[in-house]
Amino acid sequence: MQHNAYRIITAEEASSMNVPDVEWIIEGFLPLGFKAILSGTTGSNKSYASMELGMRVASANEDGSSEFLSYRIPKPLKVLYIDIEVGQDEMLRRFQRLEKSIEFVREENFVMISLEGSFVDAWSTIKDATVKLKPDLLIIDNLYSSTDKNMSKQQELKPVLKKIDELMAITGTTPLLIHHFNKATGEWGMVLDRMQGASTLQNWAEYIILLSKTNKQDLRLMKVAKSRGTHQSEEVYGIRWDSETFTLKMEGIIDDYQKYLKSENSIRQWESVLDKMEEKFETKDWERLVIGSMMLSRETAFNWLREVQTIGMIKKVKHGHYIKSGMKILRNVE
Repeated sequence: MQHNAYRIITAEEASSMNVPDVEWIIEGFLPLGFKAILSGTTGSNKSYASMELGMRVASANEDGSSEFLSYRIPKPLKVLYIDIEVGQDEMLRRFQRLEKSIEFVREENFVMISLEGSFVDAWSTIKDATVKLKPDLLIIDNLYSSTDKNMSKQQELKPVLKKIDELMAITGTTPLLIHHFNKATGEWGMVLDRMQGASTLQNWAEYIILLSKTNKQDLRLMKVAKSRGTHQSEEVYGIRWDSETFTLKMEGIIDDYQKYLKSENSIRQWESVLDKMEEKFETKDWERLVIGSMMLSRETAFNWLREVQTIGMIKKVKHGHYIKSGMKILRNVE
C-alpha cells in the first residue's frame, strides 16, 4: 500500500521481497552506499590513510586480489578525493609519495581536487564536482573544514548532513568523511565519544572507523566503532605507520590496547640501548643487546630500532648500518 509520504509493507509482502546484500568497497572494512566517517587523532595519519585507501580502490585488480590493510578490494571503482585542508601542493606531494610506494595503475579512476580556503561552505562546489565526475567513492578531507558551521551545535550541523544526504540521493556516491577527535581524550579508549561534533553526527553516520595515535612512535590503533547493517568485529587492531613509504600496514589484533593510549606508558624503553651503542653501529649490535642481554624478542628489537630512526635519534647510512644523529633528549628544560 503506497502513500505519498510512506509505504506500508505487510509481513506477507516483506517475506517475499528481494533485498540486496550489502556490497563492499573494501570487504569487511568499507561498505558501498553507507554514510561513512574515518575519524582520528591529530598525527594518526588519517589523511594518508584515506588517500592510500582511495588510490588502492581506484587501481584494484579486476580479479579481487588487491588489498588495503589486509582487507580484500573486490573490484576497481571510480574515486574522487577532495582536499579542504592542506592545499594543492601538499596534496600532490602526498599523492606522489604514495604513487611510488604502491602499485598504482588505472590513473583514470582516481581524481583529486584541492579547494582553497577552510571553514567556508564548500558543499555546493563538492556537489558540482560529484555530479560531473560521478565517482563511486567520494573522500572528503575533511568534514570540519568543509563548512563554516559549528559542528558541535546540532542545529548548525543538521543542514550540512542534509546536503550530504541529498548528494547521495542525486549521485549514488558513497561518502567517506575524514574527521577529527576531540583534544585530550587519549585515555578514553577507542570510543565514539572521542569524535568531534554533536551526537547528531554519530546518529547520522552509518559506518564509523576510528584511528588513534599511540605512545609508540609508529603504532596506530584502528576500530570499526559503528556499523548499521553489517556485522563487524569489536576488536581493536594495530596498524603500523611506515614513515619511509608513507603507508600503513595491518599488524593484527591488539590485546590490552589501553596501555598504548596512556601517557605513563610512553617511557622510551630503547633509551638505555641507544646509550650503549657506539656512534656508528650495525643492526647486529642492536640485536645482540636487546635479544641477547635483555632477553627480549627480535620483533621488539626491530620495533625499537625503527622508532629510534623515525624520531631522528639515528640516521641510516646503508642497509643494516646506522650513525647517531646527535639529537638529544632534554629534561627539566626551563
